[in-house]
Order: sequence, then structure tokens, then C-alpha cells
Amino acid sequence: MGVWGSGAFDNDTAYNWSSDLTEAGDLSLVENTLSSVEEAEEDELDLDLACEAIAACEVVARLQGRGRTCSSSADLDRWIRAHAFKSTPSLIRSATTVLDRVVTASELVTLRDSAQDLRKRIAG
Repeated sequence: MGVWGSGAFDNDTAYNWSSDLTEAGDLSLVENTLSSVEEAEEDELDLDLACEAIAACEVVARLQGRGRTCSSSADLDRWIRAHAFKSTPSLIRSATTVLDRVVTASELVTLRDSAQDLRKRIAG
């Protein structure tokens, strides 16, 4: 996995995931990614799934107007604005649960501080 920054989409896995999302036309990839983390056994929460989960959580924050813009997410931001998707209470709950799990049970535990900021943006 290539990493070029500290943002949610600043690695190859999350960037590719966001490209798949913009091609999907709906939020099913966000929902499926969050569900995959919720259903995964602790040893199944690998780095790629964790990166995709962080990206999905960032999308939930952006749906509420609380995203962190960066150059690697410009296409995603345009896609979100064009579709006017809204977060639901269950999507917000799922994202906060997944984010907590990712920072405690995955290889991304070193991102705990960044994840806390993202969690605050998701929860409001």
C-alpha cells in the first residue's frame, strides 16, 4: 500500500475505494464496508479493510458537512455534492462503532488521534 499523506484518502487502498464509490452511484459501498468491519473477526481486520473503513467513516462525516478536504478527495467531494446524500442515524452509529474498532483492533492503532477527530466530526 502506498501512503502519501495522513488524510483518510491519502493511501492507495482508500483512494481506489473512493473511486469505486463514485462509480457506484449510491452509498451501498459505504454501508457494505462498515458492515464488513462490524462482522469481521478480530484477526480478519487487516490493513486494507481498516483503510477502507476509515474512508467510509470520512464519507459519513462529509455527508454531514464535516469533512476534511484534501486534493486526493476532490472527485469524491464533487460526487457527494452532486448526489446530495444524507447520513442516517444508523449510518452514523455504524461509522462511530467501526471507527472505534479500527483504532483498537487493526494495524492502524497508531492513527488514534486522527481517528478521534474523525469520530467527533461523525458524531457531531
